[in-house]
Amino acid sequence: MQFLPFAKTIEIWRKITTGSVNRQIFGAAMTVAIFTTFVKFATVAKELYIAWKFGTGDDIDAFIIAFLVPSFIINVIAGSFNSAMIPTYIEVRETQGKKTAQQLFSGLNFLGILLLIITTILMLIAAPVYLPWIAVSFSNQKLELTFNLLYAMTPIILLSGIIIIWGAILNAGEKFALAAITPIFAPIITIIFVLLIDSWGIFNLIAGLIFGAFAEAIALGIVLKRQGFDLIPKLYGFNPHLRQVINQYIPMLAGSFLICSTGIVDQSMAAMLPSGSVAALNYGNRVIALPITLASTALSTAVIPYFSKMVSLQNWRQVNQTLKKYICLIFLITIPATVIFISFSQLIVQILFQRGFF
Repeated sequence: MQFLPFAKTIEIWRKITTGSVNRQIFGAAMTVAIFTTFVKFATVAKELYIAWKFGTGDDIDAFIIAFLVPSFIINVIAGSFNSAMIPTYIEVRETQGKKTAQQLFSGLNFLGILLLIITTILMLIAAPVYLPWIAVSFSNQKLELTFNLLYAMTPIILLSGIIIIWGAILNAGEKFALAAITPIFAPIITIIFVLLIDSWGIFNLIAGLIFGAFAEAIALGIVLKRQGFDLIPKLYGFNPHLRQVINQYIPMLAGSFLICSTGIVDQSMAAMLPSGSVAALNYGNRVIALPITLASTALSTAVIPYFSKMVSLQNWRQVNQTLKKYICLIFLITIPATVIFISFSQLIVQILFQRGFF
């Protein structure tokens, strides 16, 4: 079997992914999907190893419940920044130049970090109130472990927020590959910690999260610095552009709060059931999340910058055509996938997880 030469392959790829906006979105989505696939393979390997190592015992239950509120804050507070920031940032960059766009980025960096620090402090202060309510059936020993895990993983909130903001700026510049591949650090480093430091037990998962996020932030920061960005948070006053992002951020925040709160409800209900129920629900969600995250991350990451550019140019006809095309594509892919996962759910769980302590 003969393969096309590398140069010829690149030439064909460029022809397919340049030209119309739909082709550019397709190229960006495929780039994100390819690199995200590598990340997901590493994540699956990590999850399988964790399932083998910890099973569905008390330790993994405590870790999942401890991570509920930090992940909620990351998704709601930091995650909403992505969609609220990119359209205005692209509009400012296209119409007023890089210097004004840099000032907007610095101001958003400042406000984002400040908001995450305040939210983290409030999370820690309120922990004795909400953790016993979420983990209502946990024993005192298991609840104490949950508190300790929560305090230990606190730095992940600020690190993840910085990663989301910096990654959004790279995506806004249509530099999709790096932001898509850097999340691979966390699962790889987690596996290394679990393999090498047996005495840390479940705290190895937290070490992997923190050191992985730190490595990811360094990689993104180096690239942004080389592109001429000033990474030091600075507030240049509440100019109209910054107020526009804040006005867009508030409804995004409300929507994310409603969507992400379902995870807390699900896990808190699982915590009322026998030991291991939280872990079992988490493993099941991981299987479903793999294709969902792969598809949604690729499409949303690719679509937002191009849609923002079309909106800033008021190209409504192109927006309408692109939206219709990708909605049809989503339905064509997701409906058969849903049927497959429902039909073969038991077999999938047996193949993936049932070994070791699971």
